[in-house]
Amino acid sequence: MDWRKSGWPENRQAFAKFRYIRLDAAFSKSPQTISRGLPERHKFVIKLARIRQNHLPEQDNVGAQCCSWRTLRQTGKITLVLQILSAASRAALVGFLVLWPCLIIPAASPDGNFKAVSVAFAAGLFVFVEYVSRSPSLIAFRYSPPCNRVRFGVLAMLLIVSTLIFRGEDIPFLTEIASRAGTLLDFPYSPVSFLLQSLGIDAQHTLSSPLRDASSLALLLAITMVCGFVFVPRMAAEHPQRSDFNIYLNLPTFDPTRCSDVVEHLRWSASMNIGLGVLFPVFGAQCGIVFSQLLHPITVDDPLTLIWITTLWVFFSFNLIMRGVWMGRIARMVEGMRKRRYVELGQPSSLA
Repeated sequence: MDWRKSGWPENRQAFAKFRYIRLDAAFSKSPQTISRGLPERHKFVIKLARIRQNHLPEQDNVGAQCCSWRTLRQTGKITLVLQILSAASRAALVGFLVLWPCLIIPAASPDGNFKAVSVAFAAGLFVFVEYVSRSPSLIAFRYSPPCNRVRFGVLAMLLIVSTLIFRGEDIPFLTEIASRAGTLLDFPYSPVSFLLQSLGIDAQHTLSSPLRDASSLALLLAITMVCGFVFVPRMAAEHPQRSDFNIYLNLPTFDPTRCSDVVEHLRWSASMNIGLGVLFPVFGAQCGIVFSQLLHPITVDDPLTLIWITTLWVFFSFNLIMRGVWMGRIARMVEGMRKRRYVELGQPSSLA
């Protein structure tokens, strides 16, 4: 077979130099077409070139291509770019969510918009720094979706609903549900009544009815979401059951050295978070008002301030309860992995 007519070099050294140029033409044909009529040494070189195809830059006769998509993925550049874009998109969503009330309701004070933009920029920068780094420092459950997506979705839902209620939008369905929730949850010694008393808002206040309806509906939505994630298996998202779940990356503030047993420490932390989440609607508002009065007096005549108080009052409680639920599932996961490991080693389990 004449190698000049077939386009293939005559010996192995010439082929090793020539394959960088004609590699695309070689692999555009089937292996049987390429190898038919060639000596065994040429077939071996073609097989070797096929094995090394993933590690060679693609070149052609016209000009050399610097790098391919596969080469960028192998070097980690594409992963870094995607990570930066993902962090930037999350930061943009958080910043827009913080600015949402100011876009719907005008600020009462002249510098209200500037404060909102500053807070939105700080929140977006914090989220970007957290997600652009490989290991988080404060945000928990980063590598166990959909935990953070659920938290962001609940926060967005509470903030949007509270903003629409305080703006006085004529939405019959939302207005009727909020009014019924306010009538249902506004009774003596209820969390809603504690919130109204801590803010010093009586029935004659102009924002008394929107605050009662918004806080009651937000609390009812949070209770519904918690019950859904606890009792519905499909919504619960059993993320800790994966074998590659990393406790230290998903719980960056968790210190396993405080207790001799990690499982007991996780269970204790889960119980504490659930207990604080249940008690927060009753005592959290009063503690928050006391600390805020020491720093800056709260203006109860500003709807934006009441919107954020209502949203954070419910969201902190929801976040604490869900964190306790997820930590309890992690404790059960670690205990199950220990039992399986003891069974594999044939040793008696102290956890049984």
